[in-house]
Amino acid sequence: MPKIKIYPDTKDLINLFNKSDPYSPDEFEDKLNINDAEIVLSLTNILELSAPLTHSNNDASVMQRLMRIEKMPIRFISESKVANLELSEAVLAFNEGREYSQIDPFVSRFDETLSDDGLPPTRNYINYGLAQTVFDLWAEGCDFKRLKGYVSRFRRLFEIERNIHNKPNLRKEFTYVVERGLISNNLGIPSQGLGTFAEWIYKEPRRCPSLRIGYEVYHEMVRDVKTIPEDTTMDDLCYANYIPYVDFISFDRRMYHYIKQTCISNGLGYESGLYKGLSEIFAELK
Repeated sequence: MPKIKIYPDTKDLINLFNKSDPYSPDEFEDKLNINDAEIVLSLTNILELSAPLTHSNNDASVMQRLMRIEKMPIRFISESKVANLELSEAVLAFNEGREYSQIDPFVSRFDETLSDDGLPPTRNYINYGLAQTVFDLWAEGCDFKRLKGYVSRFRRLFEIERNIHNKPNLRKEFTYVVERGLISNNLGIPSQGLGTFAEWIYKEPRRCPSLRIGYEVYHEMVRDVKTIPEDTTMDDLCYANYIPYVDFISFDRRMYHYIKQTCISNGLGYESGLYKGLSEIFAELK
């Protein structure tokens, strides 16, 4: 039987190590083992957790955190594989006239999350762990705040979309999202046409679920004109892509409400796996 998959918000991991809130790392590991559960980690939350490496005096504490996490039951999910695998499966299923099958976006090591094809140059290294991979990225000048550079552009995009007078039909607009995804992943347009294919995906939320939930959450936020995207918003939108592939996921209170409302209003069906912190998650478990 597969382990229960828990994707924690980065702030939950930071609080775990800095404040033992709501648990100490040892208590957290015990709870994972008791519940036959594992933490799901991605490139985004590991880079966020490693951000203090941009200040050289903080490198020891980051490495200690990562080495402690490595001792826990963990799984890695590949951001870059999700969109490619979803759309590839959708094209195959559509062309073959069958139902969409859920994809597996998990990889065995952290370095496999760094390449689009899951075949990093370091794949032949034996026992190449999380902490060592992050240390090597740091030594090579990795930008651990990679998403922060897009925040101003992201806010500008929100402003542009909110100023559009004749709002587009989101169901029809989804066609362009699918087209961009097919092009960026080097996938051909199905023979029955782009519009028919995009409508087939949109009709059933479990087809390309990550693509769909990211699309709907983004537009839910655009509609709320009182909200200005924060520096962490892009990270949170990345997290939303993993909702279909984990059993429990935590968000900050603001993003939790956006995503829950999106799931309910669009009939996506994932609201039961959303939580506002680790203590809420483990209240549902042992």
